[in-house]
Amino acid sequence: MAGRPHGGAHVAHPPVRELELHSLYVLAVWHGTGVGTALLEAAVPPGTPAELWVAESNGRARSFYRRHGFEADGTREASAPRFGGLAEIRMVR
Repeated sequence: MAGRPHGGAHVAHPPVRELELHSLYVLAVWHGTGVGTALLEAAVPPGTPAELWVAESNGRARSFYRRHGFEADGTREASAPRFGGLAEIRMVR
């Protein structure tokens, strides 16, 4: 076992809503067609309190979620440098 990684652990911020959207992805060719809205509303019905994490640099996704009632709550997290150091922000509604 010595010298080789055997697993990992991640401690995240405690949830602030009962429901968390973990992922939503739409192929670029389908952007702007309503597919993303349909997926979001199927997963998290309109008006349902929820939280999600989105790449801070992904302005398109952040705008999409704002249009659906989500707002950044000021919580930010960055992954470890070995995972690219991607900064994410939490959005809630």
